[in-house]
Amino acid sequence: MLNMMTRSELANAYPIKVAKYLLGKTIISIIDGQTTSGIIVETEAYLPENDQAAHNARGKTRANSSLYQTAGTLYVHPMRGHHLIDLVVGEEGIPGSVLIRAIKPITGIKVMTTRRGVTDIKSLCNGPGKLCKALGITKEIDGHNIFNSECPVRITDTDEIEVFDIIEGSRVGISKNTEAPLRFLVSGSKFTS
Repeated sequence: MLNMMTRSELANAYPIKVAKYLLGKTIISIIDGQTTSGIIVETEAYLPENDQAAHNARGKTRANSSLYQTAGTLYVHPMRGHHLIDLVVGEEGIPGSVLIRAIKPITGIKVMTTRRGVTDIKSLCNGPGKLCKALGITKEIDGHNIFNSECPVRITDTDEIEVFDIIEGSRVGISKNTEAPLRFLVSGSKFTS
């Protein structure tokens, strides 16, 4: 079993490396007494410099201040009426992150379908807004750090290691820097966006 990165390793990593590394890991949320989880099958890297699509492109603001915190901080932000979740990567003050785009639902599927109001498991979490709603992730999670025990969201190793190829592609749902191959998917997964 692969070990999860430590806070120090995450602080010394670059978003592209972490975006690939997170594929196959499990994200778990314990919110309102409900545990839900899924295997990460799609991510996007947002670079700390020269990335016009990144939320740090205009500098630090009150809305994006979590991006500038320590590695492992969760940056939850609204987008088109949905919440999206990024994992902060790199040294404090240097705002790189990885957007979690899609997961394969594992635990608490009934809770997730109720939260989303859908029953098709393939479309339950196949987008960043969909997975946040299914996992119960809202702006209240913004600024929490996965390395702190009180954080309601965890990213862990997956019990069973699955061998897969990684597909690299262009980011979607953005209007700037779309040509950059910074989107990563588990090859053959039916749960990607």
